[in-house]
Amino acid sequence: EMAAALVADGIAEPTLALTGVGRSAAAKGGEWLVVGWRPCLDPSKEPEEGLSTTITLYHKAGTARATLVASIALPQVERFVSPSEDPVVETPWGPLLLIEAATGGNCWTCEKLLPLRLAGGRLLPVEPEDRRIGLREVTGSNPDIIITGIINTFESYGPFCHACSPSTTVYMRLEKDRLVEACDRFRSLYADDSAAAQEELEDFAAAAQTGDDGVDLLSRALARLLDRLNGGETASAALPDFMAM
Repeated sequence: EMAAALVADGIAEPTLALTGVGRSAAAKGGEWLVVGWRPCLDPSKEPEEGLSTTITLYHKAGTARATLVASIALPQVERFVSPSEDPVVETPWGPLLLIEAATGGNCWTCEKLLPLRLAGGRLLPVEPEDRRIGLREVTGSNPDIIITGIINTFESYGPFCHACSPSTTVYMRLEKDRLVEACDRFRSLYADDSAAAQEELEDFAAAAQTGDDGVDLLSRALARLLDRLNGGETASAALPDFMAM
């Protein structure tokens, strides 16, 4: 059905498999189409290092056939790739494509949001300088583009397993061709998360007295500590509660 709709728009790649299609209204009229393509091979014949998925941006004006704007081949490690449901956010610097990518692995950054910006007729990745941050979603677009993510500093760091590792939300703001940390603008949200976690921590603390859930208690206490620090509290104010757990 998706392929048939693309053919009607004048888009066809007979030798490639379709990985996903997304459509968004274009600020200057018409519609953006974001399409994912990858080589169509029997899974048993795919190379061990994987196959590259190509993301292609088209523009369609009225009833005219879609025209190709730009494309990019993503790293082979990104084995599962698809445009987001509403894949283009308009910014002061041009369209920003939102791509959902996953390696198939079991880690916090193995599945992420990959923004691509259009510049000079090319699609270019926009990623945090800190590779420990895995982007998740766009949570604000007026006036600034805000993208939230998580940080994997403590992931699987003893004694934590993957699922019980502590983390905190990271807020990133788009500045043309880069993402900069904007956590200080969302301190009230960190304070809300910290307050909501307090009752849960008390429950885990009670369970830990019987020898159960000690790791979960430590994980949640660390996550709350990170939220408090990001919320603007000083270490001297936040650490005593953490050390008392």
